[in-house]
Amino acid sequence: MAGWHCDQIVTGDLPMPPLPAGFWLRLSSTTLRGRAGHRLVGGSPSRSVLLTQRGHLVLQQILTDGTTEAQPAARLARRLTDAGLADPRPVRQATDAEVAARVTVVIPARDRIDELEECLSALGTGPAVIVVDDGSIDSGAVAAVARRYGAHLVRSGGHGPSQARNRGRAAVTTDLIAFLDSDCVAPRHWLPELVPHFDDAALGAVAPRIRPAGGARRGRLAIAAGWSTYRQTRSPLDLGDRSGPVGPGRRVPYVPTAALVVRTSAVGSGFDESLRYGEDVDLLWRMVSDGWRIRYDSAVTVGHREPVGIRAELRRRFRYGTSAAALARRHPGRLAPLLVRPVVLTGIVAILSGHWPAALLGTLGFAVLAVRLARSWPQRPPDLRLAVRVVAMAARSTAVALSHVAGTILLPLTLIGLGQRRTRPLCLALLVGAPLGRWWTDRGGDPARWVSWEILLQGAYGAGVWWGCVRDRTWEPVVPRLAW
Repeated sequence: MAGWHCDQIVTGDLPMPPLPAGFWLRLSSTTLRGRAGHRLVGGSPSRSVLLTQRGHLVLQQILTDGTTEAQPAARLARRLTDAGLADPRPVRQATDAEVAARVTVVIPARDRIDELEECLSALGTGPAVIVVDDGSIDSGAVAAVARRYGAHLVRSGGHGPSQARNRGRAAVTTDLIAFLDSDCVAPRHWLPELVPHFDDAALGAVAPRIRPAGGARRGRLAIAAGWSTYRQTRSPLDLGDRSGPVGPGRRVPYVPTAALVVRTSAVGSGFDESLRYGEDVDLLWRMVSDGWRIRYDSAVTVGHREPVGIRAELRRRFRYGTSAAALARRHPGRLAPLLVRPVVLTGIVAILSGHWPAALLGTLGFAVLAVRLARSWPQRPPDLRLAVRVVAMAARSTAVALSHVAGTILLPLTLIGLGQRRTRPLCLALLVGAPLGRWWTDRGGDPARWVSWEILLQGAYGAGVWWGCVRDRTWEPVVPRLAW
């Protein structure tokens, strides 16, 4: 823990552009503050930051006024938002005229006529819309719907969403593009709330939260017990209620292009058309490598029609998993399933082992770790309360990550471990721990059924990861990394 990235922030000389006027700032809900308020811990990736006296006073002013008009405040705000310690929020909404002048909506579509019509109807008469027909069987019906809502129709070759989005992008003349899937239902205010984020010239893209919409489309199988409730609370496209910066190694590593607003000049060569899945992750990570900032704004939500069929959802999770290997080849070093510190890993395994001596030793180990962390900080007397909270946060995040790995790529080994008396408590805790935590947050009906669906879908994703690794001959997505 003492090896966490540690900065001393001085507001006078920061080698980065300041956050422009027009944003108010608040600390992230997961950012911890020390006893005197000079030390901040949290962010994405996790870090410990020490503010100078001047920096502390500037932060107090920001949190009191909520604005970053002054130059020192703007520079500090940029540092904190880039670190994921604070979230910027535009103070204004864009007018309809501004949205119409700056944004073009690009909608790739392949049949699903009713959903396309609902998507276009929800957009209203604001920005220009381009519908890209990606090889629909009933292309005439797609053209008729596009014409009815005044959308420009572009035909693609039926080679998938990457090519369709690229064809739509080539027809755009505005400085912003809003990619929107045809099975999404966007509220009228989504663009007026997201467009002001681009007052920050360093921002390349911003994404809303995507939540399951009512009236999910039908699948082939009947709805099993508890499945409908589960699908209304859990979606692989829903990245949660915490806003933050986006990029590899961050808490929000990517955002889906089902609903995404991008700066046209930041897209570069566009989507990789050789990728059937994971093309959105690839594009966003290339943008980050080019120096663009990307944000996830969970305060703005867009609805998405989820498939009701269990078989369809299993196929979707499996296909998502297959993209990991292809992404690992394009972005080496960024697809490890787990980045963990051995000392924290050892403590978690000891506590979850089901053997009270090991659990006691694991708990004592965390206590020693907290004391050592507090003593490593220059403040006197040591801020032990903050150190304990930091260690607890690290332990929790590690346990959740372990649970995810145990339920996906290591699911067969976890199930085997359940049959062994010595390893059963550990494997059971890892298998159901994180799913139970998510059920508690979402309160999605019966917990046993909810957790069962979660484990089943995690297993489908894990199978896809392994399939992709064999196909692309890379093992990076299944090999954990240790952080010393």
